[in-house]
Amino acid sequence: TLFRAHLAACRGEDPTDVLATSWQPQPSAAAYVYADRGTLTVADIAWPEWTSDRPRPGIVIGQHRPIATVHASAADLGTALDLLRQRLGALDRMLYSGLQR
Repeated sequence: TLFRAHLAACRGEDPTDVLATSWQPQPSAAAYVYADRGTLTVADIAWPEWTSDRPRPGIVIGQHRPIATVHASAADLGTALDLLRQRLGALDRMLYSGLQR
């Protein structure tokens, strides 16, 4: 839908109609995971699709430095935030079980 709106704008058309009739974005949330438990060496893990800004295996991340970004989208903001919290916990467990100090 956003691409269709972009094309309409490029043709000199008002993209408002495309957005008003077709675009129904889901509420989204994002947060960073930090190395709060101390300096960590990133293991070779299978990163979930809902993460970004992922470090390479073997990278040393200092305490309190960001490790990755976690994303969540849902039908409403409360559900998106709940999902985000679940994913933060899941990634924390995954990282700390796979990281070496």
